[in-house]
Amino acid sequence: MSAALTPSEELTWTAASGPDGTPVCELADAAAHSARVDGALVEARFRIGAEHLVVTSHDSPYEERLDFTLLGPRLQTLDHVWIAFAYTPGIFTLIRLEPAALDFGFATPEPWRLAIAADGQGAGRDPAGVGRMKRSPRRLRLSHPA
Repeated sequence: MSAALTPSEELTWTAASGPDGTPVCELADAAAHSARVDGALVEARFRIGAEHLVVTSHDSPYEERLDFTLLGPRLQTLDHVWIAFAYTPGIFTLIRLEPAALDFGFATPEPWRLAIAADGQGAGRDPAGVGRMKRSPRRLRLSHPA
């Protein structure tokens, strides 16, 4: 990827409920594009070229879930992965930011890594506790040392 991952506040967000009552975050940009992503709180927003990476949590002290959604220039979902463990609390903590990856803490003593591939080059098996959207293009790749 030629563009570097950088923190961004270009997207505004509000908390909302999905059709089934689950929490979602409604996102919007200055061009009036909008999107809904899973989660109750936006933990972090990043930009990489014309794309956005949004990190959301579900605000549950006992079984937290952390979602990573990659959005295109018109805020269309390009990829979506999440981490969740039963009966395990977790707080997102950014440790290091690299041009196409971020290291972070969440629910385990060892840090996690999220890498962003240019075009589905993130193929491979996901670690335990990781889920992803159906027919995922695998642009987002989560890894963990354990």
